[in-house]
Amino acid sequence: MSGGYSEGGFEFMPDGSMVMFLRSTHASMIGIEWGPMYYSRSEDAGITWTKPVKFSEIGVSPKLCRLDCGAVLLYFGRPGAYLCATTDPSGKKWEAPITLLKPKGRQHLANVKIDMPTFFEWEGICYNDCLLATGFDTALIFYSDFYYPDNDGVKRKTVLCREIRCTI
Repeated sequence: MSGGYSEGGFEFMPDGSMVMFLRSTHASMIGIEWGPMYYSRSEDAGITWTKPVKFSEIGVSPKLCRLDCGAVLLYFGRPGAYLCATTDPSGKKWEAPITLLKPKGRQHLANVKIDMPTFFEWEGICYNDCLLATGFDTALIFYSDFYYPDNDGVKRKTVLCREIRCTI
């Protein structure tokens, strides 16, 4: 871990508790782009929190939303992008994440060859994303794609939206 926890995403659970997911690595501190994501809970409206425990080997910019169907969604990334869900009212048990974007280099998709890509050029996404509940069992994920072709086939950094339907 470098520099402490940051980028906390939290949500109120159906049982009244709160869950929070936390980033633990900062490239500006030690030059590493990703590291474990941690999880913590509060049962007193955020006054006190449990000691954070590792949730995933990677995770930045966690986003959560609670759906009317009772599920809570968690979206996070780097490298790759992932979505997982829980129907556990306390948020203690989560389904395994599904992969929305594989963690692999995408710099070959650029309009001009990139010999020494930055991390963001390699990944092709910046993770300044948004997760928004839109219906009983649906949510929207807004995300960027650095290599999305326009009508003329020119790759451009673009904001996209993807609908998610929860079936658990």
